[in-house]
Amino acid sequence: MLADRLGKLGIRERIGLVLAGLALMFLLLDKVVVQPVSQRYDAMNGVIAGSLEEYRFAAAVVETEAAVDREFGRVRAILGDPVPEVQMIDRMKETIDELVKKSDIQVVMMRGLPAKDMGHYLEYVVEIGEFECDEPGLISFLHAIQGGERTFRVSRLNIRPNADGKSLRGSMLISRIAIPGEFVNPRS
Repeated sequence: MLADRLGKLGIRERIGLVLAGLALMFLLLDKVVVQPVSQRYDAMNGVIAGSLEEYRFAAAVVETEAAVDREFGRVRAILGDPVPEVQMIDRMKETIDELVKKSDIQVVMMRGLPAKDMGHYLEYVVEIGEFECDEPGLISFLHAIQGGERTFRVSRLNIRPNADGKSLRGSMLISRIAIPGEFVNPRS
């Protein structure tokens, strides 16, 4: 039936029909094959461009790595090694001992307490369980402990008069705040 109708068409109509069929076939080929391949090609180009950018960044990092390592070594040599908790407490106790001797205070008991983790920093605490002194000596000690470059703070101070009424007895907690991994500074 279709063949009879096509047989009755003139040569112009047949050429037009073939051209229309070819156009329809090219449109269908474009939608089904060419566009998906083109989209996949564009996506791959985007991935390649992103990877190329990451590669350039990584290459720049690798180039600067040696310089950063040298600078870190230089700074680490200046600062020293991170201070362990025991050493930090010992350094605090040594400093407090020096100030106690200068202030004429008699310390009966002094001990370091475990560091308290306060989130972004550590609080180191030294407890002076019992001390004896006169009023000017205590004032001198408190002024020395909280003054200057020291980062000490008297967190708790208990004072009571001694039996003789001329001197004082008491206890105190002295704390210091430090960032974890703080370095040994030979000048402190």
